[in-house]
Amino acid sequence: MTGSDTVAGGLAAWAAGLEAKAIPDDVLETARRAIADTLAVALAGSRAPVASKLLSASDSDLRADGASVIGRGCKARPETAALLNGTAAHALDFDDTCFAGIVHGSAAILPALLAAAETEGADGRALVTAFVAGSEVAYSLGAALGPGLYDRGWWPTGCLAGIGAAAAVARLQGASPEAMAHAIALAAAHSGGLRAIHGSDAKPILVGRAAEAGLRSALMARQGLTGPGRVFEGANGVFALMGADDVNLDAIEGVGQVFKLSEPGLVVKPYPVCSCAMQAVEALCRLMAEHDVAPGQIAGIDCAVTPMVAATLRFDRPASPVEAIFSLPFTLALAAAHDGIGPYDITEAALADPGLRPLMDKVSYREEACLTDLAAYPEAARVALTLSDGRSFERQVDCATGDPRTPMPDAALQAKVLACAEPVLGSAAAGRLHALARRADDLPDLSEMMALARGG
Repeated sequence: MTGSDTVAGGLAAWAAGLEAKAIPDDVLETARRAIADTLAVALAGSRAPVASKLLSASDSDLRADGASVIGRGCKARPETAALLNGTAAHALDFDDTCFAGIVHGSAAILPALLAAAETEGADGRALVTAFVAGSEVAYSLGAALGPGLYDRGWWPTGCLAGIGAAAAVARLQGASPEAMAHAIALAAAHSGGLRAIHGSDAKPILVGRAAEAGLRSALMARQGLTGPGRVFEGANGVFALMGADDVNLDAIEGVGQVFKLSEPGLVVKPYPVCSCAMQAVEALCRLMAEHDVAPGQIAGIDCAVTPMVAATLRFDRPASPVEAIFSLPFTLALAAAHDGIGPYDITEAALADPGLRPLMDKVSYREEACLTDLAAYPEAARVALTLSDGRSFERQVDCATGDPRTPMPDAALQAKVLACAEPVLGSAAAGRLHALARRADDLPDLSEMMALARGG
């Protein structure tokens, strides 16, 4: 595998050659925000049952000279730290998403990078440059495969995030284009993920596995191990087997011309729920705030949703917190009762709360294909709120706060970071971690940031 005559080689040639000074200011700022956000949601996710159980299953891999396990006050083998931190980062479904392929990239790419950076003794500039490189590789592949990958039942994060993580770690290591191409190919050779995982522990674990696989692939390539040269475009390659007959190769050949971290950008979530539920939750919260509605006044919550939302939110009566993330009746009832949804609100106790069941029974929803421009706003929702006194109010939200078209203000992002981090670290440490993450590229070393993220 030499040169850039293959998809893997072309992506590697660009990523290996990316220099910090070539990163546009808006892309750099998006990367800083993503690092702060991902560290925060991993801290909150470290307290989720799936993260705690996975840590218990990894006891034999804990070691004092390893890489930090976020929120747990310990270290582990670098590959295990990547697995644990990637799982924690997606445990609450609170991490960012890129609609170039619908990929949760940061939750896999950053944990792999952090584990490598601690091992390599990298500085902040190297970390951020590698994060941008890996993100662009993953999202360029996502743009090439398009929404059809998701529509056919694949989970794009499982398919592509590990490839981005491999490219990111290889860039951090200063790999040659040839070695990076092999890292990408090794990661791609065993990538995959099914949408059947939704509503199960397998979903966050698969993000952790993507982080682990990306790190391992880069480490293997550094030792001279090789991957298939035409892993994407070959007759039995990724493009053919994932059913994409209309791959947009221009999205790959144009990598870095328009950074995907800038266009379409990253969706930063305001609520720890599936992104398909965010628009309806925001519409309801706005209506209740604007009209000073108390939960006891609600007679009905009727939602019109897009086909994608209807197909994804399939747990009307969730039996676990991981199912609740994909339940429109539950998330709307919880938001109505709590004036929103915080990082620690979706729990077994919340599911058992007898006060939520009557509110859930008042939620109805239906698919409406002509709701909006589905290509531009695939997760839009219109909510009609009816009160017991007969009054009714309606609001449509095409994209929730945090979408690049309706960006989350810096103050709101800081509030999210602190809401996630303070219960784990305390107020002072959470504030300091946010400050360091928001200028990560200026850090001469990452030891303080990682000590804070590790907690104690």
